[in-house]
Amino acid sequence: MQLNISETSEISRVIIVSDIDNDTSSEVIKSIESINELDAMREKTLKEYQRQPIKMIIQSFGGSVHAGFAIIAAIRTSTTPIVTINYGMTMSMGFIIFLFGDVRLADKYSTFMWHDITTGEWDKLETVKDNVKESQRLVDLLIKITIEKTRIKRTQLDKIIKTKADWYIEPTEAVRLGICSDVI
Repeated sequence: MQLNISETSEISRVIIVSDIDNDTSSEVIKSIESINELDAMREKTLKEYQRQPIKMIIQSFGGSVHAGFAIIAAIRTSTTPIVTINYGMTMSMGFIIFLFGDVRLADKYSTFMWHDITTGEWDKLETVKDNVKESQRLVDLLIKITIEKTRIKRTQLDKIIKTKADWYIEPTEAVRLGICSDVI
């Protein structure tokens, strides 16, 4: 990929409008890395260059937890700040990715959804036991992230897990819960 360091006013966008899978994570990671490389080159060559935030627009039903954590790693290691924006729906793993934005915004017609992970097991008993342990580890991690990044309490999440499959959250409630900072 050829990087052009002379363009200083462009807005960088990363758009996730699909399920979170290995292909999606690969494209998102490449985009974030490329923007960071371009910004680093600009900082070295252009006087008084300031990084402009990457706008990460998310509209996803969710998907693979592991692929989502790869995207989160790219967000966390990005020197260029990232603003996450919920357009339409940010659900499941998309919800967790959204929480890692330096600034988090939601369109007034958008929806958030949180749930624990979904799994289906079919294999030898010992393999199923190992997979269940890994699934529980991931659920615990998703709960920990949600509690750390929002004003949602563990008791709320435990109740959701025990009483219903999906927790839908509208944007004004998301602001109150600390999921996003503002509705646009």
